[in-house]
Amino acid sequence: GAGLIGLEAADTLVKKGLNVTIVEALPTILANNLDPDLINPIQKQIEDHATLFTNHLVTEAQAKNNQIQSVTILNQENKKQPIQTLKTKYHLNRKRI
Repeated sequence: GAGLIGLEAADTLVKKGLNVTIVEALPTILANNLDPDLINPIQKQIEDHATLFTNHLVTEAQAKNNQIQSVTILNQENKKQPIQTLKTKYHLNRKRI
């Protein structure tokens, strides 16, 4: 999601050099936190460093060996799109597992 916690997590992963995709159900990031005129410059900066899908829902997650391999997102026109995920897991303490 593209709320405060989701964007903070995405920022941390981007700083680690990972490719990040953010899926948000609402039409904009931080929709419940900021006025629309403040959102555009922040959203532009995010889109420069991560892939962002707004107005989308995660509908499925495909896992193998307790690791998510891909997720399926759904847009407002009910069109499904699969997204591949990383093959590396991280703990919050930043160690690979």
